[in-house]
Amino acid sequence: MKHSITKKFINLLIVFSLVFISGTITTYSEGSQNLLDSGGDRPYIDYRSTDIVTQIPRKTILYVYAKDGETINLGSSANGIGSGSISHTDPQNNTTQCLTTEGVINNLSEELAGPLPNSGGYTPCVINVSSATEGIWEIEFTSPDPTNLIDPSPISVTDSWSQSSNRSYILAWDVTVRDNNGDEKTGRTYANYIAWNMGRPTAQISSEVFVKTRDSYEYKIDFNGIEPWGFIFFSNNKGVTDLDGNPTRQSLQLEGQNPNFTTPTGFTFHRPFESDTAENVTNKIFFTKPADDLPQSSTLKGQSIWLDGTLPPVAQVSNFQFNGLDGTPNTGGTFDKGGNFTFDSTAAGRYRIDIDVNGDGIYDNNTDKTVEGVGIVGNNSVYWDGLDGNDNPVSASQADIGVRLSYTNGEIHFPFIDVENNNNGIIIERIEPTPSDFSVYYDDSNLSTAFGNPPLPVSSLISPADSQNGARAFSDKFGDGRLIDTWTYQLVQAAELANTITLREADIRISKNHVPGVYEQGSSITYYLDIENSSQSNDSAQGISVIDNFPAGLTNINWSCQITNDQSGDLTNECDDISGTGDIDTTLKLNPGATARFTIVAEVSATNGTTLTNTATVGSGLDSTDNNPNDNESTDVVYIGQQADLQLSKSLAGSLVSGSTAQYNINVENLGPNTSVASFDLKDTLPSELTFNSISNSSTNQGWSCTPNNQIVNCTYSNDLPVNQTTDLEIIVNVE
Repeated sequence: MKHSITKKFINLLIVFSLVFISGTITTYSEGSQNLLDSGGDRPYIDYRSTDIVTQIPRKTILYVYAKDGETINLGSSANGIGSGSISHTDPQNNTTQCLTTEGVINNLSEELAGPLPNSGGYTPCVINVSSATEGIWEIEFTSPDPTNLIDPSPISVTDSWSQSSNRSYILAWDVTVRDNNGDEKTGRTYANYIAWNMGRPTAQISSEVFVKTRDSYEYKIDFNGIEPWGFIFFSNNKGVTDLDGNPTRQSLQLEGQNPNFTTPTGFTFHRPFESDTAENVTNKIFFTKPADDLPQSSTLKGQSIWLDGTLPPVAQVSNFQFNGLDGTPNTGGTFDKGGNFTFDSTAAGRYRIDIDVNGDGIYDNNTDKTVEGVGIVGNNSVYWDGLDGNDNPVSASQADIGVRLSYTNGEIHFPFIDVENNNNGIIIERIEPTPSDFSVYYDDSNLSTAFGNPPLPVSSLISPADSQNGARAFSDKFGDGRLIDTWTYQLVQAAELANTITLREADIRISKNHVPGVYEQGSSITYYLDIENSSQSNDSAQGISVIDNFPAGLTNINWSCQITNDQSGDLTNECDDISGTGDIDTTLKLNPGATARFTIVAEVSATNGTTLTNTATVGSGLDSTDNNPNDNESTDVVYIGQQADLQLSKSLAGSLVSGSTAQYNINVENLGPNTSVASFDLKDTLPSELTFNSISNSSTNQGWSCTPNNQIVNCTYSNDLPVNQTTDLEIIVNVE
């Protein structure tokens, strides 16, 4: 981390002179001079009226908390120059403008000294805070010409300066709070976002700021020489989200042209000028370490605003497990079936479950899946649909799947908008709660590398990067026209699933038939029900459900089950019930290729002349998916009673003469025992010398229709044919 020897020397001289002359030690003021300590180039703040980036106005608005009896001392290098001014709005929403004869910072020396009575300081615009105006004040430093978007000239933090009279930036500013003893109270001034301008893309900002969250986490940000030109910096709790408000944890390629960048379709983020909600919070950017005496909330423009919070309790997470939807440990089905992760937590937090779907031991491949959400006290259940990171079904043939659980508190994001280069890498340190932590996360894998040099690695999505000496360095304008998001959190606990997950699928087939024969009321009938595991993924299946609800025309039903094709595998092939009576509702265990047969014997109670329709079904097995459900059902139909005995005779009427037609007479008689036959089909195959012509117009042909198919004549009789009755068909043929 770099420091300016010149700046430190000047400050030491100021302090020394104050001690020598008055005997009182006064701390530094709070303002732009705090941004100069680490060297680099000067960061100007923008105040532009016509420049909006991703819906964010390029106007830096400041806020300061002050108590009854304290004073707020304001100064700006732009006050009274052109349109430059200083406005302050009290906690009750009353706005006043400072006089142009006060609050003017004229040069670098006055900026470093701070407000009078500091030796060499500027004459401040002073606000006396009363009990009625205790709270948060809004401070607005207007630039000399908010409509002039010409960038400032870049200068070093040690260079002398002069405020331009026709530009949209402020060189120096100050917001210093003093108590009734004249002692300065630091850590009171903050911004929701900062619109900064460096003057050119190669100018470096090395300033430090502090970020405080609603739940009292504090971070120190060292920009460490980034080269951003004009950029916006803010911090929130989610970063980039989808349209449902879920964090996407990735950077964004913005659309359009500077300064009118927009976010791409399908993505958004909570704008830092918008009010906080229960779900979306903008963190506060301080210019020194936040004061320890900040209240949890105070009044800003008539509204209650948070200033501090209570650190959440550290959670203990245990009993991390995975069970399929049917309750099988470490096993689930494919094709959207999946299963549930469960774990217990002693405190609320945010969980992240990373699933190594291809089993390679790396958790941030494109195909790997992340499931995340808000954890509660007690038992948590998280559904995984069995899909990978690209929303494709995870194949049962893939390797065993490893899983990691991270449970975190205080997630915080640090988005930069339109930062060209980050050559040294940013430094982000959590300072509260202690111990400090420099871990950061990022993901730029979705950004095109057609231009610029991306960070190496391009993603640190699962395993954190250490930012103590700078992290996610990029160059060659890789960040130009992009929202670059870096985030971190307090990792409360991490755990790996004790066992890997297996996803199973098995094609279970069923077929049902009866022993051929003639069945009458009172006779016995035998059915066979065959179930096969025809899995192509070599997955065994257990808990295969078999359901057969028999029709009312069967009684005294007895069945037995046995393995008829025993194949080796993960299981012992088994009928969970080897016998039973009545309807079948049981389960099987089958390895790939194995078959089980149910033999069912029943007595026919149905009357003759009826049919018995029986449908049996089979399931896929517990926590296994059947990828071909079309063969999970089989239907068998039995006709009860004797079938009709139809007697057929055929004769030629006359002789066959080449080139003429001839007639065949066909006679069909119902010999019983059924009283009548509703309809039947007849097929007549003609020799090659004959072709079908027609059926005769004789009345004996009533009820018949015939259709030729080459030498085959297919005929159908559609009337009733009573027992012991006959029907005649006369077919006319052509003789070649």
